[in-house]
Amino acid sequence: MELDELRAAWQSMDTRLASQQALTREILRYGRRHQLLTVLRPMVVGQTVGVVSGLAGALGAAAFWVQRSNVPHLLAIGIMMQVYAILLILVVARTLALIAGVDANEPVVALQRRVALIRRTVVLGGIWLGLPWWILWVPVLVMVFHAFLGVDLMVREPGVVVGCALFGAAGLLVTLKRMRRMRATPDTVQRLDSIFAGRGLVSVQRTLDDLARFEQE
Repeated sequence: MELDELRAAWQSMDTRLASQQALTREILRYGRRHQLLTVLRPMVVGQTVGVVSGLAGALGAAAFWVQRSNVPHLLAIGIMMQVYAILLILVVARTLALIAGVDANEPVVALQRRVALIRRTVVLGGIWLGLPWWILWVPVLVMVFHAFLGVDLMVREPGVVVGCALFGAAGLLVTLKRMRRMRATPDTVQRLDSIFAGRGLVSVQRTLDDLARFEQE
């Protein structure tokens, strides 16, 4: 009888221990899942600022070329910058939509895929919206001088504008060449990818990877 009681007590202890472990796992799982939402919130703020900046840029560029539609080169510059601002808005808005679609209760694999898509959007957007600034700073300079000083640099100092544009084009070519070389070194590509993605996204992916390993244990 004592042996039966001992077995029953042992089984009861096993059951309680299993329940406690399950509860502990659920608490850890919940904490790690909702940690990613905490990390993503600052990204929402940053991307919202991007949308506001894009809207301001698009409206400013539109006002610029509408008022100067009789000057072909200023018209072209204004339209070009407006198109860029609209592209910026679209990329940032897509990122915000992807972040808004994150559900902490989704399976870890689904969360990993969504965060990977967010990271890819942020990285590619940062690269392809950032590289043109090797050239775009020149038309922006022309716009600023004409809007605030009434000076048309392309008429007053065409050599300076051309020189700046050539400098920017050279910088762009060098950057593209270096990026092409970096593709041959995966470690460098990974580091650059992490820099463009930002600490927040990198932290989220690490948290999800840890959670995936935890659930497999």
